[in-house]
Amino acid sequence: MFADWLQYRWDLLITTWFDNNLFAMAFYGTLGIVYCMFWTVGLFYLFVDITGRPGFLIKYKIQEPYTPISKSVLLDLIGQVLFNQIVVMVPLFYLLARALEWRQIPTGQLPSLARIVADFIGFVAVNEIGFYYTHRLVHYGPLYRLIQDHRWQAPVAISSFYCHPIEHVFSNIMPVFMGPFVMNSHILIQWLWYGTAVFVSLTHHSGYHFPCMISSEYHDYHHLKFNQNFGTIGLLDWIHGTNNEFYKSIAYKRHRVFMSCQSIKQLYPDESQNITIVNCMYWTVGLFYLFVDMTGRPGFLLKYKIQESYTPISKSVLLDLIGQVLFNQILVMVPSLYLLSSVFEWRQFPTGQLPSLARIVADFIVFVFVMEIFQYYTHRLLHYGPLYRLVHKRHHRWQTPVAISSLYCHPIELMFNNTIPVFMGPFLMKSHILTQWLWYGFIIFVTLADHSGYHFPCMISTEYHYYYHLNFTQNLGAFGLLDWIHGTGNEFYKSMAYKRHRFDFHRDITV
Repeated sequence: MFADWLQYRWDLLITTWFDNNLFAMAFYGTLGIVYCMFWTVGLFYLFVDITGRPGFLIKYKIQEPYTPISKSVLLDLIGQVLFNQIVVMVPLFYLLARALEWRQIPTGQLPSLARIVADFIGFVAVNEIGFYYTHRLVHYGPLYRLIQDHRWQAPVAISSFYCHPIEHVFSNIMPVFMGPFVMNSHILIQWLWYGTAVFVSLTHHSGYHFPCMISSEYHDYHHLKFNQNFGTIGLLDWIHGTNNEFYKSIAYKRHRVFMSCQSIKQLYPDESQNITIVNCMYWTVGLFYLFVDMTGRPGFLLKYKIQESYTPISKSVLLDLIGQVLFNQILVMVPSLYLLSSVFEWRQFPTGQLPSLARIVADFIVFVFVMEIFQYYTHRLLHYGPLYRLVHKRHHRWQTPVAISSLYCHPIELMFNNTIPVFMGPFLMKSHILTQWLWYGFIIFVTLADHSGYHFPCMISTEYHYYYHLNFTQNLGAFGLLDWIHGTGNEFYKSMAYKRHRFDFHRDITV
């Protein structure tokens, strides 16, 4: 049987290598397991950190940007690690081996799988308690200054042993040793545990989050913030509230095992990226239009102005406009998009495999209909007496709008008429993040063009929404479907603006 064969090989191993000597197994065997695991895994990570090769692994680096380790830093790192491994660990492991010999830990009959699992659960619990409280203790003022060393804010794997000897003994080694000692575990279980503990410690300090591997986000966040995530598994941090900031961070969302070849940063992009895409598109296009409106240059573009009388924007009007827009973008949109991103995270929209062109087109069609429905009816509601006076009237100060006046509105209008209708389509369709980014960029561009007051050749027509600013009761929708159904575009259909409302290749649409 397989169990008998394993027992035979185990007996042969401890007889051949250790002559059935408990102390030799506890001392030489344990040191050998720890050293082999540490330098095998540690040198792999160190090679990547020094050379940046293989290059495809760099995308899995948690903290950016990637910076190769300098020679002086490397020599200091290896020197401290070797000191701790030789001068500190050898005599300490000698004493611990004597303690295990006194404890008479079992070495003969192999333990069952159930016993191995049960012991590991006990080890994890003991290690969490020992490591958490000793770790918090060395963060106490005088002890922190004398012992704790956080020079590695962006750690590398072997920096797990880069610490003061006192910290290494009482915070790194003893919590790992105490579980096997208390549970009188078989020497094989201890070797498996010590190997696992070293591997996990190296991974936690590596700064890399590889697919199909345990997450290193938790402890990496501790090195980034110092006052968060003192424990190993998070239980005592949760009880004592020392990981509250971590729970609010993007690192928490990335703290998981993932199976994709994409990096975790691609699968769980920064929540700021939605707001970044929106704001980049807004100001890139908006500043172009604003430059033309303020300077009247280049002059040949002025003939594409829908209203013929061109009047440069005054300084006071400009300052009021930019002030309201920045207020909405910073104080309204940032928290709003943060909340919406949390909702989208709960929705678990895809970020991995790219969507097909057919899926992108299908999603866009649905987005248009959803936006038309939500924006039309919220817009009509804002034209109701009290709501118009309190909320929507602000936007209508611009009877002849300019591009960036698209966000010149009351915060309530920005939230319920501008933002939510745009987000509802992607939310309902559970669209890929790339499709969403394309949609947000497209909508910002269309919104700026609609408010620009210019109708350029080979560009989407801005006549529709521009007519709304001239005649407040017409063209309340985004794309005209519900205006046609409800008759709120009838006057527009009779106007010259309707005849000009087309995609045209002429140099001048008025011709």
